[in-house]
Amino acid sequence: MVEMKNISGLVLASGTSRRMGRDKAGLIYDGNSLLDISVGQFSALGLTDIHINNRQNLTDITPNLGPLGGIYTALQTYPQTKYWFIIPVDMPLLTSDVFEILLAGLKAANVARFEGEIFPLLLKTSDDMHAGLAKLAQDKTRTYSMRAFIDAYTTNILPIPDRHRPAFANINTQQEFDALPNVEINVFKI
Repeated sequence: MVEMKNISGLVLASGTSRRMGRDKAGLIYDGNSLLDISVGQFSALGLTDIHINNRQNLTDITPNLGPLGGIYTALQTYPQTKYWFIIPVDMPLLTSDVFEILLAGLKAANVARFEGEIFPLLLKTSDDMHAGLAKLAQDKTRTYSMRAFIDAYTTNILPIPDRHRPAFANINTQQEFDALPNVEINVFKI
């Protein structure tokens, strides 16, 4: 199994937050911004190489590609990095157990993800993946999707244990944010 010290973390936080109406990274949940929670999730795992894809840190090389743009930018900027845990900034309830399941599930695959979900995601990069992302970034027809990108590589799709289902809450609207539980369910503390 891959050791945590060999994995980099990527927080995708460069979205437009149209449905929310404001930058989701700055929303405060349980006393911390969603961005701080995301970084804390990786830090709690022991990851020390953590990157934030947003307008201030790791800016998209090719704008308007959505999550693929952030992943493309990270892989182009840090080509030596072989393993990436990737999360969007709007999943504050992810737990260490979820990451451990992904890590154990990578095995011989290039991608580990959960059934019915794109994120969180664990990538084992390859020259082929770098080339595929570069091709998508140059595609003027904009006929790309995260699912199509992932499906192009050997992927281990893992079932979500029922007890971890709440961790997959994805916050896109004020109503979804307001519906987050007021009680902690193994949320990382910073």
